[in-house]
Amino acid sequence: MSRVLGSGAYGKVFKGVGPDGSVVALKEVIMKDDNEGVPLSTLRELAALKKLQHYNSEFIVKMFDVSIAPKNDQMCIYIVFEYIDCDLCHFMRNYSSKRNYGLNPMMIKSLSYQLLKGVDFLHSHRIIHRDLKPANLLIDKNGTRLKITDFGLARILGWSSPLSPEVVTLWYRAPEVVLRTSYLSPCDVWAAGCIIAELFRLKALFIAKTDISLLIEILQILGLPPIRDWPSESQIPYEQFIGKYSVNRLSSSVKTDNQLAIELLSVSLFR
Repeated sequence: MSRVLGSGAYGKVFKGVGPDGSVVALKEVIMKDDNEGVPLSTLRELAALKKLQHYNSEFIVKMFDVSIAPKNDQMCIYIVFEYIDCDLCHFMRNYSSKRNYGLNPMMIKSLSYQLLKGVDFLHSHRIIHRDLKPANLLIDKNGTRLKITDFGLARILGWSSPLSPEVVTLWYRAPEVVLRTSYLSPCDVWAAGCIIAELFRLKALFIAKTDISLLIEILQILGLPPIRDWPSESQIPYEQFIGKYSVNRLSSSVKTDNQLAIELLSVSLFR
């Protein structure tokens, strides 16, 4: 192992070298000595990746190996992935720091296509990612190849336990999740739409600190949906927003001359 590529709640990701000399990413998950065993997020990630690896999708990060080994009197799980230069969050940040304009249209088109193909692949195999965001999308240094990673919150449809509302990083959280109502795979489509908008803006489409402030941000940009689309089980009444958010400002929030791009975003965010 060499330098640290990133870290999270359960461990770190290192840049390493495989047995054949190839560069790999090594995820180290520490199993804390609290009798809980393997973290639930790791079990979910391994279950999803095991189901997906057989199909060898070009839009999903490849897992090469899994092993368990001791480290400093603790047991660790090591997951070996293919190495890709950086994540989309860092790529956009570096891109914007070097230029005073956004990603070029062809790059946006290519990355959007790969993201949506990856989401479609997951859903066709009954897997919901539940945490799509730029930091969980790997991209090469040239901005030509994109892959979905980090399946710690992923769920395979058909598992008996209900889907919890505490999923998806706040800015990419779909309205049905914000309203704490039932949700399924469309929450990934919403997150993908938010990410595509961010490719144009180089900043998040919706920025908020709480669920309710995020809901207001969404309504201010997209307008109030018809009452038939408001979840009946929501504890936040539809009536309190009537007359306040009647204008759709998406086209002014995502500045582009490409009307097809706006239509694509509308389909993703008004699915």
